[in-house]
Amino acid sequence: KPALKVAPGSLSVSCIPWCRVFLDGVDVGKPSPIVGMSVSAGQHTLKMEHPPSGRSREVMLEVKPGEERRESSSFR
Repeated sequence: KPALKVAPGSLSVSCIPWCRVFLDGVDVGKPSPIVGMSVSAGQHTLKMEHPPSGRSREVMLEVKPGEERRESSSFR
């Protein structure tokens, strides 16, 4: 019996002024803003890091199948 395919969700991240974005501990490879990045449904750890200030913010988030999830942070 084949496994059920679960639709992915999407994630958009915006930071002021900007940030590096890590999903589940992996650098996504480009700074914010990130719009509509496809992510698997389920629980994820999102880290937004602003190297010039040394500040970062980490959140646990649940992405539902087909959901468009948005996260933002200010490092001003």
